[in-house]
Amino acid sequence: MYETRSPVDDRFGFSTQGTFRCSLATERISFVITAVIGVLLLYGGYNLIYSVYKEHTLYAQTDPTQYAGLAALSFIGFIIVLFTGEAIAFKMILSGKLYRYSANETVFSFSSKSDNVHKTDIFYSDVIAVKYEERKIFGKMIRGYTVTIVTRSLGNITLEYLFNKSIANRLPGNTPFHIIEERVEILRQKTEKEAL
Repeated sequence: MYETRSPVDDRFGFSTQGTFRCSLATERISFVITAVIGVLLLYGGYNLIYSVYKEHTLYAQTDPTQYAGLAALSFIGFIIVLFTGEAIAFKMILSGKLYRYSANETVFSFSSKSDNVHKTDIFYSDVIAVKYEERKIFGKMIRGYTVTIVTRSLGNITLEYLFNKSIANRLPGNTPFHIIEERVEILRQKTEKEAL
């Protein structure tokens, strides 16, 4: 859990940084394109291996079963390479893009070179609310949150946050955006005390 308040903050101030991942904007279309390419390669590979097998058996005027084992092994090897390539492509799509964040007592900042997101500063005094909506893969497994940070000056900032594999408890309190919620609450309490 991203607990940021500690007695040490009173003496040295709060500061933290880290990384998180967000899904690709083109994730769904990338899945479809990768699957279609896989099917086309499977069809093309089968036809290529079959035509080579047929050509050699007719050309050599030999028993067709002589090359059948070699053709079968070639096709099995091709399928293994194809499925491995597809699995790597799907994993790359699912892993999303890396974002870096930093936070101190007044601002939460994030950016991503790989996703062309320039540094965005979110001042806690500007935040109205932080909302979380579950993101599911194939409508079944929760793999993250659509996080919407509602601000006065920047409007709504939406990020498609992906869970870190090392986090066992996948609650909103375990996301980096909990820092914003926590700091907004601390700022609100401080303002209320000063008003008394």
